[in-house]
Amino acid sequence: VNCVCPGPVDTPVGDALPAGQKEAIFDRLRRTLPARRVGSPDDLAAAALFCMTNGFLTGTTLRLDGGATVI
Repeated sequence: VNCVCPGPVDTPVGDALPAGQKEAIFDRLRRTLPARRVGSPDDLAAAALFCMTNGFLTGTTLRLDGGATVI
């Protein structure tokens, strides 16, 4: 079993935040994350596809967090 463990991802769920709050949070993340960006649904899809198609990958947690775990 493998799993994808996402960090901050720009999805419509964040649109429920008060006006400007989502962008303020994402701007702070862009400044502090080593990747200098927030994840996208396409990033998660690519990681899930990798986990499903690599027959040698097993027992792995793939962290997609823009480098948040290293800072």
